[in-house]
Order: sequence, then C-alpha cells, then structure tokens
Amino acid sequence: MGFLYILKALSCIFCRLQARYFDPVTQLPYSNLQAFRILREAYYQQLEGRGDRSNPEVARWIEWRQKMKELKSAIVQQISKSIRLEPAPIPVTSQ
Repeated sequence: MGFLYILKALSCIFCRLQARYFDPVTQLPYSNLQAFRILREAYYQQLEGRGDRSNPEVARWIEWRQKMKELKSAIVQQISKSIRLEPAPIPVTSQ
C-alpha cells in the first residue's frame, strides 16, 4: 500500500474525478491535462502576487513571465489587426 494506493483514493480538486496524477510542485492531485493547466496557472498567479521577490530565482521568473505576457499580447494584437472578419454570403437558390 504505497503511493499508488493513496493516489487512487484521492480525487481531482477541480472536477472531482479520480486523480490519476499528482503535481510535485503544488502537492495536489489532478485528473487530466486541463486540470493540470488550471492548477499550474493558479500556482503561477500566486507566485506572481505573493512570491518572494528578494529571491533572485523568483524575481527572474516573474520578470520572464511578464515579458512573455507582453509578447503574447503583442502577437494577439498583431494577428487580430491582420484578420478581417466579414459575414459569409448567403447562397441564393432558384426555385
């Protein structure tokens, strides 16, 4: 009765399904990739808001994350400017 037995008894904190995985960083069980992404994003937001900025590793990570957010935002803006959505023409059928 080791770790696998305990993991089977746990449920995912997001969807209440049986936890198939365990996140070693947050020490929380999760059931699928979507739950893992939500879990890690919540962890990252907590680290940004409450992380020890006097720790050089944390400070570098927060700086890197901010740069990535700005880059992603710039890319999304560039793409949205280049895409023009127009209504599709309605086909006319003769009867």
